[in-house]
Amino acid sequence: MNRKAMAIASAAAAVAVAGAAAWFLWPTPANLSRSRVTEAINALGVVKTQVSEAFDKDGFPAPRTEKSSTPTLSRVEVLKEGRILGILSIPEVAELDGKRITYEPVVEKGHITGWVCASDAPERYLPAACRP
Repeated sequence: MNRKAMAIASAAAAVAVAGAAAWFLWPTPANLSRSRVTEAINALGVVKTQVSEAFDKDGFPAPRTEKSSTPTLSRVEVLKEGRILGILSIPEVAELDGKRITYEPVVEKGHITGWVCASDAPERYLPAACRP
């Protein structure tokens, strides 16, 4: 193979590799939406910790509504019996905006041993722990 043909073949291979890498690494709207939901769920994790700590000291905390620490949640509420409600605020994705994520504590032997997650958001945007 002459040098010119070899240079063309090398360039074509480089373009193909770069294209494949861009296809795998380029963020898609669905991936960005999933990451926004994950951000909201992580913020609710902080509230879960607060509820767990309060429960260990004095039982379930009083119901309250608080401002969210992340722009992906419009509101966070601690409801009766330690349930946590987060309302998604993702206006650029209509099927997510205003959807609810709830966590319900699992209490065994006087301690919160886990949390059950549920949501009315489409499953494809939710982590496995929050899917039905």
